[in-house]
Amino acid sequence: MSAGAGSATGAGTLPASCLAADEAIVSGWMGIDFGKPLSKVVEVTGIVKRLLAGEKVGAFRLGQLPPAPIPIYIAALGPKMLRAAGELGEGVCFYLTGPGIIPELLAGVGRPVDSMCRIGAMAGDDDEAVKAAARRASVAYALVPYYAALLERQGFGEEVAAIKGRWAAGDRAAAPGQVSDAMLDETWLLGSVDHMLERLADYERAGLGCPAIAPIGVGATPAERRRARRRAQLRKYGTVLLFLWPGEAAPVMLGISVLVIAAVAAQVASPWAGPPTKFRA
Repeated sequence: MSAGAGSATGAGTLPASCLAADEAIVSGWMGIDFGKPLSKVVEVTGIVKRLLAGEKVGAFRLGQLPPAPIPIYIAALGPKMLRAAGELGEGVCFYLTGPGIIPELLAGVGRPVDSMCRIGAMAGDDDEAVKAAARRASVAYALVPYYAALLERQGFGEEVAAIKGRWAAGDRAAAPGQVSDAMLDETWLLGSVDHMLERLADYERAGLGCPAIAPIGVGATPAERRRARRRAQLRKYGTVLLFLWPGEAAPVMLGISVLVIAAVAAQVASPWAGPPTKFRA
């Protein structure tokens, strides 16, 4: 529906995409049986094609057909899904794939189709801060079976094993440190604009049709975010408690204000400050 509506605006033909996601998202977040992802993608792709052709599927029919045929792009990483993309789609979508593996993935499709790769991009002058943010993000994908297998195919099996080992041992803070610079450079666009342009040229030489750049902010660490919240609390209490109660109650409230501000300030200053306490019922 979105692809059809977008194409109807005159902005050009927008592709429709079909993907299976992964079990953590489908079952864990949405509570839906992950089942057989390949079969489901094939089924949904067929339904989308019928709807875009003006057919009625069940009780549903598009109220307005797109002015031009909508190409179907299928997200694929594994051999079976790549073949399905070649058989059913007009394009294929990749993610977390460096230029080194692009030719192999395109060959797995089985025929020439358009291709797109979503590439996370983090810009900044502080290389260490950029790399630290990218390492934290990489850990989440290394723990997902499909992405872990993809990273292993790209030569990062040792990094994946080390991340999983630290995570399983409960040493989660050390997991990002297992992500190598080589793994970051292959799967992300990091640092200066000039370096990013060089990496995009590598994707083009590898045969990729379109890089879909996903800008990601280099945000603070969880501990830094907690301290920022406490600084905001400090400003709030410093303003409200000192001026809310005039008159005879002022001396008493001033004393309470000092105690509250001191407690919050101690939390802000403490490098070991954990998350705020949650009361239990």
